[in-house]
This record gives sequence, C-alpha cells and structure tokens, in this order.
Amino acid sequence: MDIVNNNFNNNNSNNNIKITNSKKFNNSSFLSISKSKNNSNNNSCIYLPKNFYEVEINHLIYLIAEMLEKLTKYNDQITLTKENLTRFHSRKAPEISIYDYLKRIVKYAAIDKVALLSLLIYIDRICKRHRLFTISSLTVHRFIITSLTCASKAMCDSICTNAHYSKVGGIHIKELNLLELEFLFLIDWHLSCTDVSELQQYYINLVRQSSIYHIMPDPEKDDIDTKTKNLENNNNITSNQLNNNNMDIYNSYNSKGLHDVD
Repeated sequence: MDIVNNNFNNNNSNNNIKITNSKKFNNSSFLSISKSKNNSNNNSCIYLPKNFYEVEINHLIYLIAEMLEKLTKYNDQITLTKENLTRFHSRKAPEISIYDYLKRIVKYAAIDKVALLSLLIYIDRICKRHRLFTISSLTVHRFIITSLTCASKAMCDSICTNAHYSKVGGIHIKELNLLELEFLFLIDWHLSCTDVSELQQYYINLVRQSSIYHIMPDPEKDDIDTKTKNLENNNNITSNQLNNNNMDIYNSYNSKGLHDVD
C-alpha cells in the first residue's frame, strides 16, 4: 500500500513543483496557530474532560487532525524553494485525509494519547530549531508517521518494528528509516515528552481552538463560585445595612443636637 511514498529527491534540482501562491510567510507552528480560535458558526457542542488522559482517543485524533489541517492550509501559502525542501516533501499531497491517516496509524500501530500529543510538541521543537521547516500538505503525512514512530519507541511500553510502521503508514521501510534518521537530527534527539503539565497545556490549547469542542464545566468549581458570589452579595447587603444604620444614628445626633442626646 503506497500512500505517501511519492517523495522528492532533495538532490534533484529539476523538481516540477507548481506553486500557485507566491506570498512569503514565516513558518507557522502549532503554538502560533492555536492562538486563533475558529469562529465558525457551529451550534453543535461536545464537552470533553479537562484532563487529556481522560479524553476518548477518537476525540483527540479529531482535535489534532483539525489543528494540522489549519496548519497545513496556512503553510501551503509559503513559497517552496530549494532551501526549505526536505526529505519529508512529497511530489503531491496524498489523497488520504489527515484525520483518516491518524486513525489508521492509531488503530494498527497502537499509538497512545501521549504519543499523539507529542506529535504537536515535536512540531514546535523542530520549527524552533529550523525556521525554514514547515508542516504543509506535502510534508504532513510523512511527518506524522515518522514522529509517531519515534514517539512510540521513546515513550511507549509496547512498540512495533519499522516494517510494521512503514506498512501502516504506506511508505517503503527504507524510506521510513531515512525519515527517522532525518527526524532525529532535526529534533536533536530530544524525544522525551513526559512533562504532564506540558501535555495538558497542549491538550487545552487544542480544545480552545476547536469550533465544536469545549472543556466540561467543573461542577465543584461552579458550586464554589456560586457560593462565593452569594457570600459577596450577602456581605454587600450587610455592609449597606450597616451604613444605613450608621446614617440613622448620625441623623439622630444631628436632629437632637449633641448635648440633647440621652
């Protein structure tokens, strides 16, 4: 199954690449894209647990695919040159969607939630080190299978062989081996993503940028907020009553005269 194995030869200067938009942009990473909330009018709303380890993996797949779609759409506007051409580039974008591709890999390669979120962390780490590197429609599929392969090996208890990962990802095993090595050099072998707070923040950012997902309200927090508001209102009422009483006493003194008061 050859899904994304139509790659460029980086040493070949005669690549026939058609770029319809010659605008120049800075490469965009997950963190920069996630700052902008999708404002599409969508009445449907799905509430997710506040902790990433409690969310169903299918929801997480959708969130990550949604973010990567935005990222590739933005970065596809960047002019492709020899300087930013990498081994991850394909001659044309694969027909399989990012969502379906992620679902396929998760299903057949037993990818967990930490590895999925690590995909986004890896994007930011690499883009920070290599300003010309971009996740576009020509690179996203190869980057996904390579990063998930590396993440699984680095952090999962149960891993597959590269032969299996390449079959699931739809590329030749020799190509995956080369992509894996290229990926490790790009990220400087910094694969560990064990900081729970960092993973949690990436999850929260994913939900915030989504048009249909929201974090489930915390009943206990809402109850505390309600009680606090009621207490503040009661304090305001008591304070007003006290001020009124003081004013009555003051008026009483003024009406009778200081020396007339018993």
